[in-house]
Amino acid sequence: MKSGGNVRISMLAGVLLGASTIVVTSLGAAENPYSAIVERNVFNLHAPPPPINPADLIKKTPAPKITLTGITTILGKKVAFLTTPPAKPGAQPESFMLAEGQAQNEIEVKKIDEMAKIVEVSNHGEPETLDFETNGAKPSGLPGGGPQTPIALPAPMPSSPPPGVQPGAGTTIRP
Repeated sequence: MKSGGNVRISMLAGVLLGASTIVVTSLGAAENPYSAIVERNVFNLHAPPPPINPADLIKKTPAPKITLTGITTILGKKVAFLTTPPAKPGAQPESFMLAEGQAQNEIEVKKIDEMAKIVEVSNHGEPETLDFETNGAKPSGLPGGGPQTPIALPAPMPSSPPPGVQPGAGTTIRP
């Protein structure tokens, strides 16, 4: 019985102390002489900024420019011929031959419209529409894509006389 009485007294004391704490706290907040400082915010304190997403810090390289070099429907299969600039300076451009739904190097052909001469692609996740007027290969003017200026050929060499023919008097044969 002694232990039961001690428990009851302890519980009663805890309830009374808890109630008095609530009353003192609510009275103290209204009479706090420093609450004006907090309201004025003299030190210009602000909440911390939201955390930065690490994915936003990674620099994204722009998608390479795709050049449409041709469209074919051989054997009833639509195929687009595409070219991208070289990844390293001095290297050869990369060429692709992709049908609808095929992908290579993060370039996927979505749709080929051979009548309108348009190809819809996904270039590194970004949708693009390619046509020959804006994204097509520009003709160089000469077959094989050579230079625009003509090349001067050397003058032809005079031929030597056929064997057994003697030159006339006063002429010399030069090798």
